[in-house]
Amino acid sequence: MTAAPLFIVLALAPAAADAGAVPETGGASAPAPAGREPVQTDSFPRKPIPPLVKQVFSRGDVWFCSDPHYPLTKEDVKWCALIPKNDDRCPALTRACAQGATAGLVSRYARKEESSSSFSIPIAGGIVRLLLWGLLAAVVLFVIYVLAKNFMKQRRPDEDEAVEVAAPGVDEAAAAVARQIETDVQRLLERARAAAAAGDYLAAIGDAYAALLRKLEGAGVVTVESHRTNGDHVRDVGRQHPALRPLMQTVVRHVEEVQFGGGDATDSRFRSVMLDVIRLLNERLATLLPLIAKLALAVGLAGSISSCKVERDRWERSTSGRALVFDMLQRYGFTTRERLAPLSKLDKTVSSLVLLPGANVDDAGWQGIASWIGDGGTLIVAGGSHTLPDWIGATISPDVPSSSIISEALTVPSDQADRLPKVSAVVPGDRQIQIGKAGSGGTGGIGGNTGNTGNTGNTGNTGNTGSKSGQVNQAGDEEDAPPAPLIMRGRNLYAVERTYENGGRAVVLADDELLNNVSLLVGENALLLVELLRPGGRKIEIAGELTGLVSKDPVTSVQRGRLAPALLQLLLLIVLFFVYKGAHFGRPVDPIAATRRRFSEHARAIGMMYGRRRAGRHALEIYGSYALERMRERLNLSGGKGMLAVAEEVATRTGRPLGDVMRVLVESRPPNQAPADLVRDAAIQEANVAKDLATLRDLATLLTTGTLGGSQPPR
Repeated sequence: MTAAPLFIVLALAPAAADAGAVPETGGASAPAPAGREPVQTDSFPRKPIPPLVKQVFSRGDVWFCSDPHYPLTKEDVKWCALIPKNDDRCPALTRACAQGATAGLVSRYARKEESSSSFSIPIAGGIVRLLLWGLLAAVVLFVIYVLAKNFMKQRRPDEDEAVEVAAPGVDEAAAAVARQIETDVQRLLERARAAAAAGDYLAAIGDAYAALLRKLEGAGVVTVESHRTNGDHVRDVGRQHPALRPLMQTVVRHVEEVQFGGGDATDSRFRSVMLDVIRLLNERLATLLPLIAKLALAVGLAGSISSCKVERDRWERSTSGRALVFDMLQRYGFTTRERLAPLSKLDKTVSSLVLLPGANVDDAGWQGIASWIGDGGTLIVAGGSHTLPDWIGATISPDVPSSSIISEALTVPSDQADRLPKVSAVVPGDRQIQIGKAGSGGTGGIGGNTGNTGNTGNTGNTGNTGSKSGQVNQAGDEEDAPPAPLIMRGRNLYAVERTYENGGRAVVLADDELLNNVSLLVGENALLLVELLRPGGRKIEIAGELTGLVSKDPVTSVQRGRLAPALLQLLLLIVLFFVYKGAHFGRPVDPIAATRRRFSEHARAIGMMYGRRRAGRHALEIYGSYALERMRERLNLSGGKGMLAVAEEVATRTGRPLGDVMRVLVESRPPNQAPADLVRDAAIQEANVAKDLATLRDLATLLTTGTLGGSQPPR
């Protein structure tokens, strides 16, 4: 597996002093500077290591200890000669070693180099995952509720549900047969098809349109009331679903042409209306599809992240992983966590920093580490191909092919007896440390002294011979000793340590084998690792491939995530939204609800306008033309009969004198030619207002008399 290692941080509180704690076997470490937790026996007591290691391997998720066919890499096989035979802590590993390298993977360092450019997602914590799954469950329940609600609305009821509308002033028998208003969408559609099959296309179009309105009403898009018009329904649809407005307008246009415009209700028109109604119903139901698609995408993403976590967790608990090592450190009392923030932002909240081979450290990172060590921090470089800065004073030699398969034991020099106890430890490999070979990876030194150009040839510091101008630091001063040999592997250096006058220190290991899970099974490797970390304090941060994943600022986050195009599109969308909707420049006020007026109010308003303008004659002429046409219709006088024929028929039916009827009709007619003097004509009309009003009343009486078929006055 090529996934980058991800250290699992176990939230275990530092344990109190055990009753069986053993006394210290070595001297105390260098005193810590002010503001940092001191390393003292009473505050950080030593614990026996073997019981802690046994507790770690007693967990049931250590696969290489329970699977005799566990695949081992070539690097893992090198440990087989070092681990104890028939170890009850890891019984299956010996049988896996007997099968040799079966994983078929390249070395771990090559894997890291190949996967260094890959992107990996950090795993969210337990509470975050719980919240995400809870949110996902809530979305699923909401979708089920919406689907069930729509299904209940569309299902066919057992018996018809109808609303009876009884006309006022009728008896109970008439009320029983009053018109029923159908509200079920499916029954309305079926009734429309039945009416079309019977040839009643007018009723079929009405039922299809009613089905559409009832569906939109049930979805909360429109409100079906007696005072609301088709235009109101179109506007409601346009506000909530702009994409559906053109189709809604097409349906309304066909319906109004048939019901109010005198258009023919044909089969083709019904099919057009029915097809558009079905499309609108389907479009309305399809609004749930984006939500369902997002839900499926969320489930797939959650599943992929969960599987990624399982695979990462499995690798971390493999032989080459580090989860068991940090579990043991947690049980001992250390607080370990993986560092995601850039190394340039190190502060005093971190007491120790373990730099793994996969960590990528730039010049700003080394400068941040130098300043942090100047405040008393402890740096532990665990192998890798890092170009170490000059102020460390040591380099790690590259891998050298060796024909020897026997690894030499790690020993502690006699002059370090007060620093480390005598241990029996061994790790595979033959990498070593070189002292005195200056690197070029650092800019600035301990404490950030980058401007000291006076120390350009420090002879007291072995290895720092001729630091470049601008890179001279306190590590090159004469009072600072060169790195001291800390651990030997045969006659070669395996680990060195350099301390500074302000309490900071830098430890360089030839490799990171001590941090492998399988290393806990070999000799006293775990004890040696703990004693290397103890002087730095409890709070340890691990710098690996994910270090620096957290950006320094939002601009860097956008650049790394390549989100600039998406953010620009989102900004453009926001601008277009405000252009379309507008922005409030004051307190929003609810719009005044528009109410519909009766037609009689319109006629009354026109009459009042005629009265203010003294236009009684004009009103009489308009009403006279209207009354004459209505009389012709009611008396069935077709064929272009003139005014005399109308007057004779009206006089016969009403019993009024023919001359009186003819006078009323003639006086209500407009003149044949326009007046020559408008001023004189206006004066005559104003003088004859009372006469014109009396003539209009006589004309209304003739039109509304029962013998002419009218029972109500004209509107």
